[in-house]
Amino acid sequence: FEEYINGFVAVGTDHVGMGTGYYIWQDTGVAIAPNTTYTLTVAAGNRNAGFSPAGNASTYALLAGGTNLGAASYADTAAVVGDTNLTLASGSVDASTFEASSFGDGAPLVFTTGATVPNENLVILLGDNSAGGRSHFDNIRLDAVAAIPEASSVLLSALAGLFLLRRRR
Repeated sequence: FEEYINGFVAVGTDHVGMGTGYYIWQDTGVAIAPNTTYTLTVAAGNRNAGFSPAGNASTYALLAGGTNLGAASYADTAAVVGDTNLTLASGSVDASTFEASSFGDGAPLVFTTGATVPNENLVILLGDNSAGGRSHFDNIRLDAVAAIPEASSVLLSALAGLFLLRRRR
């Protein structure tokens, strides 16, 4: 659910909240690329001890596609992140460790693909995997950096190497 609680945001005017076991996802519409490092950073909120008790598990993940999300086989957050065929990487932050009525970033989730990747779009998952309470999310950021240098960089490096080799003769 979308919440508008005055002053309880990381950025903007609202945030996403959800109860125990629930999750949401966003298909980025971008195919997973080979030899690429993806970094997902998420701000999680500690509303107060009643809504964000100790042990709060605000969970976030990168998925290979979104087929069957919301189906009975993926009834809760734990079922989704537990599927190693779907989940590329997942993380969780205990939002109760942040000051009450504030948001803080969880540890960045970093995933690097190899030369062969699933033929799927990259999907971001946010969920509550706590025993009780709620999770609150805001300021979700996804960066992608190709691991292979541009052709012009490779060419420039090769020319520099040839110059040094010729100079030694």
